[in-house]
Amino acid sequence: MDSLVGTFGLMNGNQDGENIELSAEEQHDKMVMALIAEFKNDGRYAGMNIDIKANGSVQITMDTEVFFSSGSWHLDPARFVALDRIASLVQDDTYTLRVVGHTDAKKSAKTSNVRLSAARAASVRRYLEHAMHYPPGKIHSTGVGSSQLHPEHRTRPGDPRHRRVEIFIDVPDQSTSTPPL
Repeated sequence: MDSLVGTFGLMNGNQDGENIELSAEEQHDKMVMALIAEFKNDGRYAGMNIDIKANGSVQITMDTEVFFSSGSWHLDPARFVALDRIASLVQDDTYTLRVVGHTDAKKSAKTSNVRLSAARAASVRRYLEHAMHYPPGKIHSTGVGSSQLHPEHRTRPGDPRHRRVEIFIDVPDQSTSTPPL
């Protein structure tokens, strides 16, 4: 995290106003800091949490009760603004995004939990693909149903925190990045 703070002050230019070329790591750090600032200070992100993993990847967890009606895979249009902002911060198509849908362990009369979680993840993926204009194959989605219950609430299969969609922003492969000049 020190590298995030250390490089953030010179993201758009140096003290003389000159533009500087950012390395892939610095670009990633800039995106992560912007996401953290957005989530911390903006009420439009209610129902969303952000977690930075040890490898630098970002996990955004969306509470499905906020983004979807019960039993539905149609995104609530009122929540598009939050997804639009995420899309605007992750414009570098060197990132690969994974969208994973989860459900609780209760049986659904309308559809299977795996199908519902897959449909919700696909709905978020399609929206992000459209908003981000990402090349095909850079955003993947899958539904896991109730096979990966929230770790803190495993003993309560009907807990609403199991119902979530996670967006993983994977760190670009640094080995193929062009070193800064």
